Amino acid sequence: MKMTAVCLVLASAMIQTFAAEPPTDPESVLDAKIAKNLAGDRWDAASKTFVRAFWQDYKRAHRTPKADSGERKSLHGDMPDVKSYDEYVGSFSPPKRPGMKYMQITKEESGRYFIKTGRHTTPAVPRNGTMVFTTGDVVYSNLPRLAAKPYCTLEVYMIVRVKGKYYMTDLATRPSAGREIVKAVAE
Repeated sequence: MKMTAVCLVLASAMIQTFAAEPPTDPESVLDAKIAKNLAGDRWDAASKTFVRAFWQDYKRAHRTPKADSGERKSLHGDMPDVKSYDEYVGSFSPPKRPGMKYMQITKEESGRYFIKTGRHTTPAVPRNGTMVFTTGDVVYSNLPRLAAKPYCTLEVYMIVRVKGKYYMTDLATRPSAGREIVKAVAE
């Protein structure tokens, strides 16, 4: 009888330990972060719905990579100049600290891309000659406040090469006006 009670206590402790473990795959980590950021009544309901729908579309695009059509469109006057998204794979650093590994873009055999920064790995989506990624942060929208509560949006960035230089910027900024980053030379 005592052994059964000890086993039940140990099993319960193990279940609580595993249940308390934070998610480790990049998509689940962002799922949890976005859900936490949208919890409560801080944001307008319509914009919360938009963020959830956008995140679902983003995950779908990441899970099912499309072949690169090669077609590129201007981004606020700048034209991405990569021929293949694989040109983004590698390590990047700030221009003034070329040895510092600021971020790394990787590609799985399945064709899915990821961006690693510090301890975080984020699913990336290649589109229009850029590498798009989100931090999972829900931030104030640029839309004027018309409702009782502020609008929100998902924070999204892109890495893009323009005229041979790499830049990291948000989607609303001209790439060449963004933060320049330097790709490490392959060894």
